[in-house]
Amino acid sequence: MSINNSYFSKNNTLLFNSYTNTGKNPVTEIFYGVKSSFSNISGFSRFIFDLNLDLLKEKVSDGTISLDCNNITRHILKMTNTSTFNVNDFNDTTSQGRMKSTSFDLVLFRIPYFNNDPSTPQLWDEGVGYDFSNNFNQIPNDKNYSDRPSNWKQRTTLDEWEEPGLYNNKNQGTINYTDLIIVDTQHFQFGNENIEFDMTNEINGILNDTIQNVSGWGIAYKPALENLTGLTDSYEV
Repeated sequence: MSINNSYFSKNNTLLFNSYTNTGKNPVTEIFYGVKSSFSNISGFSRFIFDLNLDLLKEKVSDGTISLDCNNITRHILKMTNTSTFNVNDFNDTTSQGRMKSTSFDLVLFRIPYFNNDPSTPQLWDEGVGYDFSNNFNQIPNDKNYSDRPSNWKQRTTLDEWEEPGLYNNKNQGTINYTDLIIVDTQHFQFGNENIEFDMTNEINGILNDTIQNVSGWGIAYKPALENLTGLTDSYEV
Protein backbone atom coordinates (compact mmCIF):
# COMPACT_ATOMS: atom_id res chain seq x y z
CA MET A 1 0.00 0.00 0.00
CA SER A 2 1.25 3.50 -0.82
CA ILE A 3 0.11 6.86 0.49
CA ASN A 4 0.17 10.21 -1.27
CA ASN A 5 -0.31 13.31 0.88
CA SER A 6 -2.03 16.35 -0.61
CA TYR A 7 -2.12 19.55 1.43
CA PHE A 8 -4.22 22.69 1.65
CA SER A 9 -3.35 25.35 -0.92
CA LYS A 10 -5.41 27.87 1.08
CA ASN A 11 -7.92 27.96 3.90
CA ASN A 12 -9.91 30.38 6.04
CA THR A 13 -12.58 30.47 8.75
CA LEU A 14 -15.69 32.52 7.94
CA LEU A 15 -17.25 34.16 11.00
CA PHE A 16 -20.97 34.94 10.85
CA ASN A 17 -21.64 38.48 9.56
CA SER A 18 -18.00 39.46 10.13
CA TYR A 19 -15.27 40.86 7.89
CA THR A 20 -12.61 39.13 10.02
CA ASN A 21 -10.07 37.06 8.11
CA THR A 22 -8.04 34.23 9.70
CA GLY A 23 -6.47 32.75 6.57
CA LYS A 24 -2.98 32.47 8.09
CA ASN A 25 -4.12 30.82 11.32
CA PRO A 26 -3.30 27.07 11.35
CA VAL A 27 -6.29 26.39 13.64
CA THR A 28 -9.97 26.76 12.85
CA GLU A 29 -12.61 27.36 15.51
CA ILE A 30 -15.91 25.94 14.27
CA PHE A 31 -18.54 27.14 16.72
CA TYR A 32 -22.26 27.79 17.20
CA GLY A 33 -24.27 29.52 19.92
CA VAL A 34 -23.49 33.06 21.02
CA LYS A 35 -20.83 34.93 19.08
CA SER A 36 -18.74 35.64 22.18
CA SER A 37 -18.85 35.58 25.96
CA PHE A 38 -19.63 39.31 25.84
CA SER A 39 -22.79 39.02 23.76
CA ASN A 40 -25.99 36.99 23.56
CA ILE A 41 -26.13 37.48 19.79
CA SER A 42 -26.28 34.15 17.97
CA GLY A 43 -23.42 33.25 15.67
CA PHE A 44 -21.46 30.46 14.06
CA SER A 45 -18.47 29.86 11.83
CA ARG A 46 -17.59 27.80 8.77
CA PHE A 47 -14.21 26.57 7.56
CA ILE A 48 -13.24 26.68 3.87
CA PHE A 49 -10.23 25.22 2.10
CA ASP A 50 -8.82 24.18 -1.25
CA LEU A 51 -6.35 21.40 -2.04
CA ASN A 52 -3.15 21.25 -4.07
CA LEU A 53 -3.70 18.14 -6.17
CA ASP A 54 -0.79 18.66 -8.59
CA LEU A 55 1.36 15.79 -7.28
CA LEU A 56 -1.63 13.45 -7.14
CA LYS A 57 -2.57 14.31 -10.73
CA GLU A 58 1.03 13.68 -11.80
CA LYS A 59 1.06 10.23 -10.17
CA VAL A 60 -2.26 9.32 -11.77
CA SER A 61 -1.02 10.53 -15.15
CA ASP A 62 2.19 8.46 -15.07
CA GLY A 63 0.43 5.36 -13.74
CA THR A 64 1.96 5.40 -10.26
CA ILE A 65 -1.56 5.61 -8.82
CA SER A 66 -4.55 3.94 -10.41
CA LEU A 67 -8.13 5.01 -9.85
CA ASP A 68 -9.41 1.54 -10.81
CA CYS A 69 -7.88 -0.66 -8.11
CA ASN A 70 -11.05 -2.51 -7.08
CA ASN A 71 -12.07 0.40 -4.85
CA ILE A 72 -8.76 0.23 -2.97
CA THR A 73 -7.80 3.80 -3.89
CA ARG A 74 -9.39 6.16 -1.39
CA HIS A 75 -9.10 9.89 -0.64
CA ILE A 76 -9.61 10.84 3.00
CA LEU A 77 -9.56 14.38 4.40
CA LYS A 78 -7.78 14.28 7.76
CA MET A 79 -7.61 17.12 10.27
CA THR A 80 -6.26 16.82 13.81
CA ASN A 81 -8.48 17.93 16.69
CA THR A 82 -6.48 20.43 18.74
CA SER A 83 -8.89 20.10 21.66
CA THR A 84 -7.76 16.66 22.77
CA PHE A 85 -8.74 16.19 26.40
CA ASN A 86 -9.32 13.49 28.96
CA VAL A 87 -12.65 12.43 30.41
CA ASN A 88 -12.42 15.00 33.20
CA ASP A 89 -12.28 17.84 30.66
CA PHE A 90 -15.30 16.95 28.50
CA ASN A 91 -17.75 19.32 30.19
CA ASP A 92 -15.34 22.24 30.26
CA THR A 93 -14.43 25.33 28.25
CA THR A 94 -11.72 25.84 25.65
CA SER A 95 -8.95 28.42 25.89
CA GLN A 96 -11.34 30.83 24.12
CA GLY A 97 -13.93 30.50 26.88
CA ARG A 98 -16.32 28.45 24.73
CA MET A 99 -17.88 25.16 25.80
CA LYS A 100 -16.50 22.08 24.08
CA SER A 101 -18.99 20.75 21.55
CA THR A 102 -20.24 17.20 22.06
CA SER A 103 -22.80 15.07 20.23
CA PHE A 104 -22.88 16.83 16.85
CA ASP A 105 -22.46 16.32 13.11
CA LEU A 106 -20.17 18.21 10.77
CA VAL A 107 -20.83 18.29 7.03
CA LEU A 108 -18.25 18.54 4.26
CA PHE A 109 -19.66 20.38 1.25
CA ARG A 110 -18.41 21.67 -2.08
CA ILE A 111 -18.20 25.47 -2.36
CA PRO A 112 -21.24 26.29 -4.53
CA TYR A 113 -20.96 27.61 -8.06
CA PHE A 114 -22.52 30.89 -9.19
CA ASN A 115 -26.20 30.17 -9.83
CA ASN A 116 -25.28 26.49 -9.29
CA ASP A 117 -23.69 26.59 -12.75
CA PRO A 118 -20.56 24.33 -12.86
CA SER A 119 -18.97 26.57 -15.48
CA THR A 120 -18.76 29.54 -13.07
CA PRO A 121 -16.85 28.75 -9.84
CA GLN A 122 -16.67 31.27 -7.00
CA LEU A 123 -12.94 31.94 -6.86
CA TRP A 124 -11.60 33.27 -3.54
CA ASP A 125 -8.42 34.44 -1.83
CA GLU A 126 -7.05 33.16 1.47
CA GLY A 127 -6.23 36.50 3.11
CA VAL A 128 -3.47 37.53 5.52
CA GLY A 129 -5.25 37.56 8.91
CA TYR A 130 -4.41 35.47 11.97
CA ASP A 131 -6.39 36.66 15.02
CA PHE A 132 -10.09 35.81 15.35
CA SER A 133 -10.84 39.11 17.10
CA ASN A 134 -9.53 42.66 16.96
CA ASN A 135 -7.43 43.39 20.05
CA PHE A 136 -7.10 47.07 19.18
CA ASN A 137 -7.63 48.21 22.77
CA GLN A 138 -4.82 45.97 23.95
CA ILE A 139 -2.63 46.04 20.85
CA PRO A 140 -3.03 49.19 18.71
CA ASN A 141 -2.31 48.51 15.03
CA ASP A 142 -2.37 44.77 15.66
CA LYS A 143 -0.64 43.26 12.61
CA ASN A 144 -2.15 39.84 13.31
CA TYR A 145 -5.70 41.07 12.70
CA SER A 146 -7.06 41.67 9.22
CA ASP A 147 -10.46 42.33 7.68
CA ARG A 148 -9.25 41.89 4.12
CA PRO A 149 -10.89 39.11 2.06
CA SER A 150 -11.82 36.44 2.11
CA ASN A 151 -14.40 36.70 4.88
CA TRP A 152 -18.10 36.05 5.50
CA LYS A 153 -19.21 38.56 2.87
CA GLN A 154 -16.32 38.88 0.43
CA ARG A 155 -14.33 36.36 -1.57
CA THR A 156 -11.88 38.93 -2.98
CA THR A 157 -11.40 42.66 -2.52
CA LEU A 158 -13.75 43.44 -5.40
CA ASP A 159 -16.07 40.41 -5.34
CA GLU A 160 -18.66 39.18 -2.87
CA TRP A 161 -19.91 35.66 -2.32
CA GLU A 162 -23.19 35.11 -4.13
CA GLU A 163 -24.66 34.32 -0.70
CA PRO A 164 -22.89 35.64 2.45
CA GLY A 165 -21.23 32.75 4.25
CA LEU A 166 -21.59 30.63 1.06
CA TYR A 167 -25.17 29.49 1.75
CA ASN A 168 -28.31 30.31 3.72
CA ASN A 169 -28.98 27.76 6.46
CA LYS A 170 -32.68 28.67 6.64
CA ASN A 171 -33.22 28.06 2.92
CA GLN A 172 -34.28 31.67 2.41
CA GLY A 173 -31.42 32.97 0.31
CA THR A 174 -29.92 32.94 -3.18
CA ILE A 175 -27.96 29.77 -2.43
CA ASN A 176 -29.49 27.55 0.25
CA TYR A 177 -28.28 24.61 2.29
CA THR A 178 -30.52 22.35 0.21
CA ASP A 179 -28.62 23.50 -2.91
CA LEU A 180 -25.26 22.27 -1.60
CA ILE A 181 -23.42 19.19 -2.74
CA ILE A 182 -22.74 17.37 0.54
CA VAL A 183 -19.60 15.26 0.13
CA ASP A 184 -19.67 13.55 3.51
CA THR A 185 -21.03 13.82 7.06
CA GLN A 186 -19.25 12.82 10.25
CA HIS A 187 -20.70 12.32 13.71
CA PHE A 188 -18.73 13.34 16.79
CA GLN A 189 -19.83 11.71 20.03
CA PHE A 190 -17.41 13.40 22.42
CA GLY A 191 -15.98 16.26 20.35
CA ASN A 192 -12.31 15.27 20.67
CA GLU A 193 -12.33 13.01 17.61
CA ASN A 194 -10.22 13.86 14.55
CA ILE A 195 -11.84 14.69 11.21
CA GLU A 196 -11.83 11.88 8.65
CA PHE A 197 -14.10 12.80 5.76
CA ASP A 198 -14.27 10.42 2.80
CA MET A 199 -13.66 12.44 -0.39
CA THR A 200 -13.05 9.46 -2.67
CA ASN A 201 -15.82 10.12 -5.20
CA GLU A 202 -15.18 13.86 -5.13
CA ILE A 203 -11.44 13.66 -5.79
CA ASN A 204 -11.74 10.83 -8.31
CA GLY A 205 -14.29 12.94 -10.17
CA ILE A 206 -11.79 15.81 -10.35
CA LEU A 207 -9.00 13.48 -11.47
CA ASN A 208 -11.05 11.96 -14.28
CA ASP A 209 -12.62 15.31 -15.27
CA THR A 210 -16.21 14.34 -14.52
CA ILE A 211 -16.19 17.08 -11.85
CA GLN A 212 -14.75 20.43 -12.99
CA ASN A 213 -14.18 23.98 -11.77
CA VAL A 214 -14.23 23.17 -8.06
CA SER A 215 -13.03 26.20 -6.07
CA GLY A 216 -12.78 24.37 -2.75
CA TRP A 217 -14.80 22.86 0.07
CA GLY A 218 -16.29 23.87 3.38
CA ILE A 219 -16.92 22.30 6.79
CA ALA A 220 -19.79 23.38 9.01
CA TYR A 221 -22.27 22.28 11.64
CA LYS A 222 -25.64 21.15 10.34
CA PRO A 223 -28.20 24.00 10.07
CA ALA A 224 -30.19 22.64 13.02
CA LEU A 225 -27.27 23.52 15.30
CA GLU A 226 -26.39 26.81 13.62
CA ASN A 227 -30.00 27.94 13.98
CA LEU A 228 -30.39 27.17 17.68
CA THR A 229 -31.59 30.24 19.61
CA GLY A 230 -31.77 31.16 23.28
CA LEU A 231 -28.32 29.76 24.06
CA THR A 232 -26.15 31.53 26.61
CA ASP A 233 -22.91 29.76 25.68
CA SER A 234 -20.83 29.22 22.58
CA TYR A 235 -19.91 25.65 21.62
CA GLU A 236 -16.73 24.96 19.71
CA VAL A 237 -14.67 22.25 18.11
